Amino acid sequence: MKEDFIRVKTKGYPTLEDLAAEYDITMQELVEFHNARCSVVDLLSISFPKYLESVYMPADNYLTRQDITLASTQLRLQSITSDKEYGVHIKYSPKQLQIHYKIKVNRNQQKVTLFKERVFINNKGVERVVEQMFEKMDKTMYPLELMTTSNGKIDSISNDTEIVKRWKEDTLPKLKQYYQSEVSDDIIKKVDKAFTAIGENRDLLDRNLFYKGRKSVEYEILYPKIAFAGSWFYEAIDSKEYPSLVGRQGLGIDINLSASPLVGTSIRWDILELVARKHPIAYALLKTVDILMDLLADDDSCFNLDFIVSGQIKAEVGFQHNMLAGFKDISAKGGASIQVKLELKLNLSSTKQILNYKAIAKLGFSAGASSGLGTNFSLGVDRKGVYMQTELIFEGILLEFSAMIVVELRKEKDNKKAEKVAGYKKEIEGKTTFAEWTGKTDKFYLKS
Repeated sequence: MKEDFIRVKTKGYPTLEDLAAEYDITMQELVEFHNARCSVVDLLSISFPKYLESVYMPADNYLTRQDITLASTQLRLQSITSDKEYGVHIKYSPKQLQIHYKIKVNRNQQKVTLFKERVFINNKGVERVVEQMFEKMDKTMYPLELMTTSNGKIDSISNDTEIVKRWKEDTLPKLKQYYQSEVSDDIIKKVDKAFTAIGENRDLLDRNLFYKGRKSVEYEILYPKIAFAGSWFYEAIDSKEYPSLVGRQGLGIDINLSASPLVGTSIRWDILELVARKHPIAYALLKTVDILMDLLADDDSCFNLDFIVSGQIKAEVGFQHNMLAGFKDISAKGGASIQVKLELKLNLSSTKQILNYKAIAKLGFSAGASSGLGTNFSLGVDRKGVYMQTELIFEGILLEFSAMIVVELRKEKDNKKAEKVAGYKKEIEGKTTFAEWTGKTDKFYLKS
């Protein structure tokens, strides 16, 4: 026979009135229901006995409360069917550049189908040849059918076979016929590779073949790095402090525990993107570079100019002792620092396949300027007593650069790793630091 009650824990409810209100029952009804089913020692009056851990609650009241509260912290996507149309309007500063288009979303249970209409720039269709080419490629993606998980996350592209067929049988032949140049052939070849394996290239959904975006600001939390070091060694005893131990040596022990950083953060600004958002000419140049590098160069190619600011707090505990002379020093040190850096990075990489030969060319250049300012505060105990000490550190200005060029020719063999036939590699790097400065106060001893 099914029980008509559920035992509910009293923890978290200060009074019997609070518990009764939570389950939509009067105090009198709850007392009568509980006392009819409990042992003599668990009888209720108008308050909780301190030892009582649970009460008998009518099952109907318990189940009603469960229905109106979230029984799980896991959110699931509702299984519904819908057809909606959205207008997408992207506005860049200054106002001279606006992109807009319509996208229709058909949802059937966990399957979502997207239909994208024509893209307009400043209320006009695309006019430049390269933009028209990208627009035709972009249209091949739609309709795009996505399968989602129970929480709405994209799981897979369900019509990837159809997309590949549209590309191979319709878009690709037309592009090859209409656009005939070495540059366009290279672009088409890159996109063909992406479309052929679109089922595996899920990252394409996070990028736009028409306009590729950059993050103007990125944040990073610097998590604690804990280090422990210990050493022991024989050292000469200081004859001035210990005249009786002149010429003697004792076993020294040095133990250090540090957290650097204990906590920290880093913020990175993409200077090129920030400038592009303010000036339309810079925007056009930057996006052209992005598109060409994305389609003509390999995936590891990039062109970045970043400004980075990072700050951190660190802590350190040290202990020094000599087994012959005795205690030397114990100290706790805390510090804070801030670093700024301007970093330019250019990486170009391209691979060409000619019959069974593969030509690889890589060019890299980076340059940076950085500086930092930090302060340390120490509180310790040595043979003279309790002391304090402060330190101010200017890391100076660090200038550094590096450059690399790699050219390789590899011959591919059946079922074997490509063999290097010829190659050239050259790397140069350099750095210099100037204007470094450190200032440290003498130990200040606290008087008792």
